[in-house]
Amino acid sequence: MSKSKKVYGQYELIEEIESDGAFGRILRTNKQGSKKQFIIKRLPYQKPNQKRQADAEVAMLKQFQSPFIVRFIESFEFDLDLLIVLEYCSSGNIHDKIQEMKNLSQIQKLDDAQSLLYSILSALDVLHSQKIIHRDVKPSNIFIDKNGVAKMGDYGLASNVEGKSYIEAAGTKNYSASEAHENQMMTSESDVWAAGVVVIEYITGIHPFEGATQNETIANIKSGKSKPLPSYIQGDFKDILLSM
Repeated sequence: MSKSKKVYGQYELIEEIESDGAFGRILRTNKQGSKKQFIIKRLPYQKPNQKRQADAEVAMLKQFQSPFIVRFIESFEFDLDLLIVLEYCSSGNIHDKIQEMKNLSQIQKLDDAQSLLYSILSALDVLHSQKIIHRDVKPSNIFIDKNGVAKMGDYGLASNVEGKSYIEAAGTKNYSASEAHENQMMTSESDVWAAGVVVIEYITGIHPFEGATQNETIANIKSGKSKPLPSYIQGDFKDILLSM
């Protein structure tokens, strides 16, 4: 007898991708009666602060209309948690793709990287136009759909800065700009800086500020000590990356 699948509303569990007790669980599912797959982000939803954070994330996701942002489908309560149903990007994320880039020609790398930069900046333009800072732009938060389109995801740390000039720093230290380390603050430019780091790492396979330890990496970020760009990155694309 086959084991029955775990069901969340009308979604059947395929696998649990990630689990973090503090920030929730990520599930890959398919809708009952079809083969179409979706991601479910399962968030704790009992304490007042948990409800505020989860509701804020849903409110943000509902605002976003862009082919470069992971699409919000619906949300509902289940067993004292809030389940956020999202578009499934079947080709993984940029973190997964960085290793594959090593096997591509220089021309392919540049073409792919320019497309990636356009996708990230297009997504950030939508966020920033609505006074939202992502605060955690990094390779594993940029997903790739079945058509190869890169899409920004994971808005758990995103914050609305309406009426403010900056917001408290958060996110992954290696992808946080110098102002986050020095002043514990972030602006929309912090997201743009992180986008540049992601694209350079996508091309080279190495974080541009990478040190022997995380402390050294952070020191390099604070001092602006980055590795030189490969010589085949030239022209406007080079200027754009260096300006970020």
